[in-house]
Amino acid sequence: MTSPNFVKGLIEKEIVKHGSQLIEAVDETKIKFFYRTVKTSDGTVLDDNFPGKEPLELIYGKQFKLEVWEECLKTMELHEVARFTVQRELLSCYALVAKSLRDIAKGKDSSNCGDREHGSGDHHCCGMQNMLKNGLGYADLDEFLKFDWLI
Repeated sequence: MTSPNFVKGLIEKEIVKHGSQLIEAVDETKIKFFYRTVKTSDGTVLDDNFPGKEPLELIYGKQFKLEVWEECLKTMELHEVARFTVQRELLSCYALVAKSLRDIAKGKDSSNCGDREHGSGDHHCCGMQNMLKNGLGYADLDEFLKFDWLI
């Protein structure tokens, strides 16, 4: 089954290395994968969990925050290496997901808003409020939020 986003041209796939077998992409299937996120405009690598790092785990159907990744992965075979070009309109959550993944890799609690009063009885904050006030803590992700380029 081909996703509407592939049909509409919002996602393009290039196979770098063919895989060994097609895996049925059903809910509750756990997959592990490596990824590299690159700006198509200038080749800048934003995120890369390979080599030497642990693969990211995703379980199909568990509402991963970056739905387009699940959509792309469902088109892949076991051990396939592919390159996807994704239109900006499908990446609205990318910066927040990337921040969380980076924070987890550093052992940081990404739920902490950075405010000295965080956790006090009368203090409440939300991620969006903090992001607008202080940025994401990563200059490249803050830039991502400002510009319309493909990734």
